[in-house]
Amino acid sequence: MTEKLYTYIFTRQDLSPEQQIVQSSHAAMQLGYELGLRPPEEASTQFITSFCANPSDVHFIIVGVRNVESLLGVKQILKKNNFEYEIFFEPADGGQPTSIAVYPVEESKKGPLLAFNLLRV
Repeated sequence: MTEKLYTYIFTRQDLSPEQQIVQSSHAAMQLGYELGLRPPEEASTQFITSFCANPSDVHFIIVGVRNVESLLGVKQILKKNNFEYEIFFEPADGGQPTSIAVYPVEESKKGPLLAFNLLRV
């Protein structure tokens, strides 16, 4: 049996609640698009040993971060811990980063992500 998979989406909370939902959705869509571009032999990463492209097999965790600086801090933590991710930049906001989606991670390998709190609106 394979482990559960988790995708974390980090979204700025200095945006309106409606925009937080939209930006999280943009990041998730971008992640799905990028995953679709990968040939099957590249679908595995350090964190995914048996990736299944079925979205119903992935648990989504939405995390709120204070502002753009906090989002960039998350990016550094992800990079330091070798998590793969996609960042969404909002064109209507001057190209500012608004959300980060982490590639699916097996439950046993998501340790550093457990420190983050769920989004509260």
